[in-house]
Amino acid sequence: MKRINNEDQLFVEGDQKISGIGQISDAGKRFEAPEDISAEGLFDNVHEGGYDPHQHLIDMKLDGVSGEVLYPSQGLFYFSVPDSELTSAIFRVYNDWIAEFCSCNPGKLKGIAMINLDDIDDGIAELKRTAKLGLAGAMISEFPGQDRRYDQTYYNRFWAEAESVQMPLSLHTATARHGESRTLTKLGIRQATARATKTYWVNTSLCDIIFSGVLDRHPRLRFVVAEFELAWVPYFLRTLDYGYIERQFEATYRFKGNNLPSDFF
Repeated sequence: MKRINNEDQLFVEGDQKISGIGQISDAGKRFEAPEDISAEGLFDNVHEGGYDPHQHLIDMKLDGVSGEVLYPSQGLFYFSVPDSELTSAIFRVYNDWIAEFCSCNPGKLKGIAMINLDDIDDGIAELKRTAKLGLAGAMISEFPGQDRRYDQTYYNRFWAEAESVQMPLSLHTATARHGESRTLTKLGIRQATARATKTYWVNTSLCDIIFSGVLDRHPRLRFVVAEFELAWVPYFLRTLDYGYIERQFEATYRFKGNNLPSDFF
């Protein structure tokens, strides 16, 4: 972490900025003063409940929250780190930390592991390890890259293992693998465009997963689509079924029985 112009920034290599510290300390502003929401900030201003589990439980009680599923905040952006071994090492450290955080009250705190699938054997091993740590699910990239899309047989053993250990797999916004790196330049129009079109990546991955028959072959495997809002869902399901019914020369995998793609959603 570096403090630049009185702002805390997370860096990995050189000028590759992973994230600022803003937003996670902006609770409530979207209702009261959305114009004040910023990606910049100081770690000193982050609520203690964001990293201290005992204070977190106090905050939950204050807010009337009985239980939480915990995803990383700044940690989402580590999926953009190009160095695969470094990415996996970062994820292992985070997984150990969130498991310890949740051990304060495992009945109320359910942690989600971060899994890098660049090396499928390493990904399977980390999935097994985090399941034994007691984490409630695992997060994989919302889009693993054009050459590693989820319709490939490369992932078959991972899908089978996730089903076996009963770990739901999350596709969370801001986790595209090998996405565009940030630098010291300010966010601008392209970031606004990316936010407005962010469902593109998860829609692509969901189509690859469904059309390739992953959920047909693994009926107990569950996916979670996290922080993508909901308004797109009915239109997405309609186009899924349209392609399956009327473009069978494209949707070549045929499901068991009379199932349609939307039945797996």
